[in-house]
Amino acid sequence: MPRPLLVVSDLHLSPSSDLRVSRALARAVGTHPDAEVVIAGDSLDLSLLRQRGDAAASVAAFLRPHGELIDALSGRLRCGAPVTFVLGNHDAALGQPASVESLTEALGVSGAAPLQVAPWFVRRGAVHIEHGHAYDPDNADVHPLASDTTGSEPLGIALTRRFLAPSGALWFKHQHHTTPLSGLISCFKRYGVRAPKIVGQYFWVAAQLCLEARNSESALDARGHAQARLAEFSAQVGVTPTALDALIEAMLPARHLDARDTFLRLYFDRTIPTATLAVALPLALAGNAVAAGVALASAATLAISLRGGVSRYDREAEQRLQEGARFVRELTEASHVILGHTHVETQEPGYTNLGSFAFSRRDGHAYLLVGAAGSVQREILGT
Repeated sequence: MPRPLLVVSDLHLSPSSDLRVSRALARAVGTHPDAEVVIAGDSLDLSLLRQRGDAAASVAAFLRPHGELIDALSGRLRCGAPVTFVLGNHDAALGQPASVESLTEALGVSGAAPLQVAPWFVRRGAVHIEHGHAYDPDNADVHPLASDTTGSEPLGIALTRRFLAPSGALWFKHQHHTTPLSGLISCFKRYGVRAPKIVGQYFWVAAQLCLEARNSESALDARGHAQARLAEFSAQVGVTPTALDALIEAMLPARHLDARDTFLRLYFDRTIPTATLAVALPLALAGNAVAAGVALASAATLAISLRGGVSRYDREAEQRLQEGARFVRELTEASHVILGHTHVETQEPGYTNLGSFAFSRRDGHAYLLVGAAGSVQREILGT
C-alpha cells in the first residue's frame, strides 16, 4: 500500500448526533497525518430521512454541525491525502452522484480532490474493507452493488425510515435482539403514555412491510442493473468477476424479498396468537366454546413458535458477518477483512470488526491503523 490507513466505522452522524464523536475522529485524523482515512460505512445517518430522495439535499445539513471533522477531512484532502467513504446500509444514498457532489461541496474541495465514495468494498493491498451489511439478511439489499434509488429497501432501513424516525423511538435502533415481550416492556418503561401510540405505529408499519415483502419486478430489475456493473467494479478493486460472483452466491438472500421470512422476523407468529389469546381467553372462561377453541389454537401456535427459543435471531448478524469474512478470505485471497455494521467489536485471525466508533465503547472510540505492509493494529481514542 502507498500509505497507511486509518479505518473507522459507524459514525452515524446527523444534525442531532453527539458532537464528541466527530470531534474524536477529527483528533484521530490529526494524530495520523500520513494515513488515508477510510470510513467503513454508516458515516451519515441518512436513513433518518423520511423520503429516500432527500439525501443529496441533506448531506450538507447532516455534516454542518460537525465543523471540526469537516476541517480535518478537507485539510487532509487539500494536502492530497485520500479520504474514502465506503457505503453502508444507513448511508447507501451517499452513493448517488448528486450526494457525492453535495459531499464534495460540504467538505469544501473540488472534484479533483482524492475523495472516493465506494460501493460494496475497497481493497488496499490484500486488506479488504467493507461495511458488512451485505451479509446481514435484515439489512442486505437486492445486490451489493444495487443503487439506493432502485428496488425495495432492506427491512432494517425501512423500519428506521418509516417507523423509528417518525415515531421518535430511535432508542430501538440499536436493540438488535429485542423480542416482542421485551420490546413491549421497554417501550412502556421508556415512553410512558406515548407507548400505546408507538406500539400502534410499529404494527401498522410492520404489517405494511409484510405485505410488500416479495421478490418484485423492481427488485429483479435492480439486481440485473447491479450485476451489469460487476465487470467495471472488478477492475476497480482488483478482484476477478468470478470471485465476486462466487461471493455474491455465498450471501444469504435479503430478508425483505421473502414474505414468510419477513413475517417471522417481525415476530407476527407470536404477536398475532398472543393478541388473539388475550381476547379469546376471557370469553372461553365465560363458557364460550368457539372462543375456547380459538384460545387453545392460539396457545398451541405460540408454544410451537417459542419452542425454537425466545430470541430466534440472537447474534445472527455477528455470526453472518464472521461467515462473510471467511468467504471473502477464501474467495478473494484477502489477508485481512475489516467490517463494521454490528456495533460489536470482534478480533480473530484474518478478521476484525470495528464495532462502532460512536456507540460500541464507553471508555473511548475504537479505530484501526493498517500499516503499509498490511499490519492491523487496534487503537482506542479516549473520550
